[in-house]
Amino acid sequence: MIATHDLGQEPQKGGWVWAKHGKGNYTYFAYAFHRQLPYGVPGAYRLLANLLCLSKAPAGPAPR
Repeated sequence: MIATHDLGQEPQKGGWVWAKHGKGNYTYFAYAFHRQLPYGVPGAYRLLANLLCLSKAPAGPAPR
């Protein structure tokens, strides 16, 4: 699980939960890419890249 926040805001936990399950991954993702990507928010693109690479991630801790 990760936490995110804007400057001066308390961290918000639980926006992305990831776990290995059997031969696959379980992902809960609660971010609004449809709002962030059109405005070119750099963090949104980094999170999207990490999300798309989950199938390539080596066994071990969750990707960062």
